[in-house]
Amino acid sequence: MFLKNRIFRIILSAFSVFLLLFSVSCKKNDTLKYSGDNFSFIKPEQWSAVENVANTLVYYEKQVYSLTEGFNPVISISGGDNEKNVPDDYLESIVKILSDAVLQFNVVYSGDYNKKPAKRLIYTGLMGETAIKWDMVFFVKKNKSYIVTYTCLPGDYEEYLPDFYKVADSFRLK
Repeated sequence: MFLKNRIFRIILSAFSVFLLLFSVSCKKNDTLKYSGDNFSFIKPEQWSAVENVANTLVYYEKQVYSLTEGFNPVISISGGDNEKNVPDDYLESIVKILSDAVLQFNVVYSGDYNKKPAKRLIYTGLMGETAIKWDMVFFVKKNKSYIVTYTCLPGDYEEYLPDFYKVADSFRLK
């Protein structure tokens, strides 16, 4: 009887350890994926989520600089439901709006994104006196449109681009 109880406790302990490890791995995977009502994506690792940023649904910032040193890279998602279907020439309309709003606006690339049903716009300009580079991917489905945007100093663009690709490549409209 003692031996059976000991074996049972060992099996129970091993099973408890398995459940603990399994739950930790599930929690880790859950924290790497964002899933909202209308879209989902893989979160950028080691970026800080910032709450309540105007005109954004999701906002991540990479802590690279102090407030006095420079502009930290940002990956954000904005958009939502539209009353009407988005027109096919929406990218041209956005370029026009941005060219009027951004000082020293310069289009680097405008076109398709990575063989997906999405459009991409890369541009540079000034935010105040600071040179900034933007990379935007537009996802449109019927009356929903979302923009995944990467904003950074031009010198930081290549370094954090893989994090942006991770979010944009995994972005899915529901």
